[in-house]
Amino acid sequence: MAGMLTENAIVALNNGDVDLRPILQVLDVRQIGNPQSTQKRYRLVLSDGVHLQQAMLATQLNEKVKKAVKGSTVQLLEYICNTVQNRKIIIILDMEIVASREEIVGDPKPLGPGQEQQATGTGSNLLQQQEKSIGASAA
Repeated sequence: MAGMLTENAIVALNNGDVDLRPILQVLDVRQIGNPQSTQKRYRLVLSDGVHLQQAMLATQLNEKVKKAVKGSTVQLLEYICNTVQNRKIIIILDMEIVASREEIVGDPKPLGPGQEQQATGTGSNLLQQQEKSIGASAA
């Protein structure tokens, strides 16, 4: 399971990489806002096994929240990373569920200030590593 998660993905997302299609683990899912509202919103906490990051699920993906439970693995297909109230947050526009209810991988911690640029293998290198990994598992 640990090998499935995209290494340093949280750092790459915080650096603005929108070409990566990272595989991340869901650590938490919560409905936010007014429960009586017609438009439900969900907050997820995502992990790459080392770091964790808060994310918001686009409302058109609300039906996927039933399968995106704690411990499940998801692949982000389309997303953006925005700053909201001086914190970075991933807005998930499209994703697919890869696996559900696995053990939590690693001991992920929030990304600290200034850590965005510190990880090795970020950006396009991560994309190349991921493509190799997918190609190897398909063979």
